[in-house]
Amino acid sequence: MARGKKTGGKDWKPGQSGNPKGWFGYGKDYREAKKLTTAIFNQLGTDLLYAKVEDLQKIIKDPDASMLEKIVAGIIGKAATEQDQIRAAFLLDRILGKPKLNEDQPQIKPVIITTRDGTRVECGMQEKEPE
Repeated sequence: MARGKKTGGKDWKPGQSGNPKGWFGYGKDYREAKKLTTAIFNQLGTDLLYAKVEDLQKIIKDPDASMLEKIVAGIIGKAATEQDQIRAAFLLDRILGKPKLNEDQPQIKPVIITTRDGTRVECGMQEKEPE
């Protein structure tokens, strides 16, 4: 009969790791390639953000353009022509990094009024007191 009902026959001590050797991690070549890809994406995105829509269309149709160039040009083109804020936010977050909340800035919260029948109406904004 196996020992330990919940551990599949292994009796773990409290605080003991199930994987004492730790996670193997990614290889050095993978980490370097990922950094390179990020750098290339950021440079390409920055360059294409200043391009005209016609130039983006040329890149998309160019058979010699890389897939990365076509993908980034397509995202930027749709963000511009369709005024798609989600695509634009994705690109800017990816290129510039997500903005961090500055604790010195006032926090804004909506003013909610509850009517007599129980419905709640969002009326405006007020500054939230720091906690």
